[in-house]
Amino acid sequence: MNQKKILLFLLFVAYVASLSSKVVVLNEYRGWSNCIEISNAGTRVVISPQSGGRVLCYSVENENILFEDREFDGYLLENFRKDRHWPDGARFDIGPEAIPGKLRDEPFMGVWDYKIINEYTVELSFSKDNRLGLHLKRTFTLDAHSSELYIRQSARNYTDKCLNRHFWGRYFCKGGGRVVLPLSDNEVWGYMGNYQSDKVLTNNGKLCYNVSDETLKLGCNSRSGRISYLYKDLKFEVTFKVMPQMDYSSTMGYTTIFYTNGKLCEIEPVSPLYKLSPGESFVFEQTWSLKKQ
Repeated sequence: MNQKKILLFLLFVAYVASLSSKVVVLNEYRGWSNCIEISNAGTRVVISPQSGGRVLCYSVENENILFEDREFDGYLLENFRKDRHWPDGARFDIGPEAIPGKLRDEPFMGVWDYKIINEYTVELSFSKDNRLGLHLKRTFTLDAHSSELYIRQSARNYTDKCLNRHFWGRYFCKGGGRVVLPLSDNEVWGYMGNYQSDKVLTNNGKLCYNVSDETLKLGCNSRSGRISYLYKDLKFEVTFKVMPQMDYSSTMGYTTIFYTNGKLCEIEPVSPLYKLSPGESFVFEQTWSLKKQ
């Protein structure tokens, strides 16, 4: 085979491989550049490394469960530092919440590096020094045949000081749905902040709340590691490992939290609080699923 034929053959192989690849780098999505799309036959995930490594789209059959604020398309760290407008989509943060927001800005809204691992997996990393004292990694893996999205987060204390940190999911879903939390007889829940409501229902081993115009933040110490959000014909479910023997004091002892203001509902799974010695790491794993009911 001469060199020309070899070159044509290699180009053909590369073309076929590109057709079968399930990870695509999008030049532009809602004003952000270099977004990562992972997809299979029915599910689409779009992630923005340029803007905090947020998930902008998590959809089945073209229905996105995540809240979108189109007035802030293309919103970046420099914009956030000016007006402190909370970005949309599924955000990933570091607690305790008592840490001033400005100390969390860079990983929360800054530029992350990314690496395509295989056709269904992307790894994001934030290795710049920052005021949280953590170097972070975030891996997203979409199941080839379902909507299951496995997310693994890890953080390493790169400083010479001990740090108290936990992972804090902050996923904005579209308002108007219903939150469902498993709740056993010996598990408790409570309001967080100054919010109260007479619309929270508990029965048959579940806590339920229909999102309305009121503002509410609620937590519970459920050991199930599961929270569901029902919106129209969609069911969004987040599952994660709860370790009741560990320290959840920074979230009032609660393992699972949600916040609503009518326009959106924020799903907030949290990890335990870790006391990290210099060089020490911790991990938080979770799985998302999105199904038509």
